[in-house]
Amino acid sequence: MTLIYSTAPNMETAESIASHLLEIKLIACANIFPAGTSIYKWEGKIKKESEIYFILKTNKKLFKQVKEEILKIHPYDCPAIVEINVDNTHLPFTHWVKEQTKIT
Repeated sequence: MTLIYSTAPNMETAESIASHLLEIKLIACANIFPAGTSIYKWEGKIKKESEIYFILKTNKKLFKQVKEEILKIHPYDCPAIVEINVDNTHLPFTHWVKEQTKIT
């Protein structure tokens, strides 16, 4: 199992990405968190923006496909798509994630 961390400019975008990935069975679940503040440097300027954070749960073997799908529909030029490998989980939960995604 793996987790994928990402951000979106608003709740609608985060929900749209999550729904799309669920429909094509690339993720088992998405946790979408309310807006927070991101401070970063972009094109030489310090930016301070409100962003939505979300975590996707999927099979490790699907990371590349999930990333490609996010890139197709994400409005950012350079979205955060960060894989967080999970070595230890509650086994029934890991099985559920595998059952919900393409790989079983």
